[in-house]
Amino acid sequence: METLLKSEALSLAIAALPANQRRAWLMREFSASSYVVIAAKLAVPVSTVRGQLARARHNVAKEMNAWR
Repeated sequence: METLLKSEALSLAIAALPANQRRAWLMREFSASSYVVIAAKLAVPVSTVRGQLARARHNVAKEMNAWR
């Protein structure tokens, strides 16, 4: 049951991310895409991808803090 609740909390945290942060996070975490590939898919510079991923990780970690 706890695993299911944790999974639901993660899904909600990811869904709450802004669209580009969510897309970048999903491509990196689930597809192991490189920053260059993510940048090409999102049509943004690699530096933007770095920033989006940093913010996404921060936001997801903050939302999942109760599960640590």
